[in-house]
Amino acid sequence: TLVAETAHHWKHTAETHPLLSAPRFPAPVPLRGLTLHLGTRHAEGFYHFLIESLPKLGFARALLPHVDQILVNGTPGSFQEKWLRLAGVEPARLRWLDGHSHFRCEQLLFAPPLMEDHRPTPWIVAQLRELFPAPVTPGKRRIWISRSGAAQRNLAWESELLALLPGFERVDLAALDPREQIATLGSAAVVAGPHGGGFANLVFSAPGTR
Repeated sequence: TLVAETAHHWKHTAETHPLLSAPRFPAPVPLRGLTLHLGTRHAEGFYHFLIESLPKLGFARALLPHVDQILVNGTPGSFQEKWLRLAGVEPARLRWLDGHSHFRCEQLLFAPPLMEDHRPTPWIVAQLRELFPAPVTPGKRRIWISRSGAAQRNLAWESELLALLPGFERVDLAALDPREQIATLGSAAVVAGPHGGGFANLVFSAPGTR
């Protein structure tokens, strides 16, 4: 697993890899019972968490009542916790992963990467729409996904551009809770905006949305 998950995707050599070269790697924390692993690379970011981590719940849906703890990227109170709450996962069962998390599990359930080159499959979309039911017919709103609240890659000329696009509503999805994000994309007829993780929410748009 270490070789397949790490060496294949990281551009570091083993000698410079931030995990393998950790000078004081912490002692393992024992986890008794059954542990489900939802962690994935870069899932501190919204796109990777929504598209790569959450669908793994689909593999273990029948076993969730028997799972004692869930390993996942994020921190208490984070957006990851809010989405997992909406999916029916109690925060008390979450064990957060950081750069040097080290657990020894009595029993571990995990899945390999669900897709290649960050290209969502129909199965991934179906799992997310099953976890979070979304509309099946397009709405009427024209949504502009803004990055005005993001720390980087903002459009300095966004207001001037929107002045040329009548009828578009500027929406900062990061300021909405998961239910509001799903409802917003589900009510859209057209979705536009600059490149960013917010477009992962397109999985909640009805077929036919532009």
